[in-house]
Amino acid sequence: MTVRLEACGKVFLAGEYAVLDAGRPALVVGIDRKLHAIADPSPGLHILHSPTGVAWDSGRAPPELRFAARAAELARAFCATSAGVRIVFEDDLGVPGRKLGLGGSAAACVLAVRAVCAVVGRKTADAEVLSLALAAHWAEQDGSGSGADVAAAALGGVLEVRSRIPWRSVEEVMAMPAAQIASSRPLEIRRVRVPPDLRLLLADAGAPANTRSLVRDARRFAEGDPGRWAKRAGEISAAAEQLRDALESGDAGSARRS
Repeated sequence: MTVRLEACGKVFLAGEYAVLDAGRPALVVGIDRKLHAIADPSPGLHILHSPTGVAWDSGRAPPELRFAARAAELARAFCATSAGVRIVFEDDLGVPGRKLGLGGSAAACVLAVRAVCAVVGRKTADAEVLSLALAAHWAEQDGSGSGADVAAAALGGVLEVRSRIPWRSVEEVMAMPAAQIASSRPLEIRRVRVPPDLRLLLADAGAPANTRSLVRDARRFAEGDPGRWAKRAGEISAAAEQLRDALESGDAGSARRS
């Protein structure tokens, strides 16, 4: 049985970095540029990134596939199966020679979980896929990130996301039974109602940003000057909520000002 899957790329509209604090909101959108995959039964677990030819079937995964490999292994544990799956990522959320920062690693985690579950015949709710994919993504980021990019990849549309990630370390979450991870619900997600004629135009800045480095910088700022961080994070959160309200009320002027 061949399964074809896709997951959205993501763009943050508001709230980025403040969302690293538990309970603070971010607005994120799953866009119409997507990552695609084909999955088939296989004698073992194999992952191929078709655009580059990078492949993995055991041991330490190459950087391009480490997120997908972690998610696929976690999904097999959740499905309580040793059945093999071959996953081929057909295209990417980038352009030749560089990434665009559209959440390719988050989308790969979502697709890896869905691919394994689909091929072995395990019916899996979106909330379970999201929790498993987020755990794998969070672990591969060394226990950092809000998970909002994973939510956008899994669910699409415009979402208000608040992180409730309960895990304190990579070791803690990876020691948990996969079924417990799947039921953990580490995000609070609310779908934002937007005008039917809303169109978002994305601009390419021309150079990639190192998300892990920027997250570390935000964490250092928060730990080094908690008062200033709380003030700035509060302002960012308020702007996100204002944009949410403007979108839901169809107030284009307020949305642009937010």
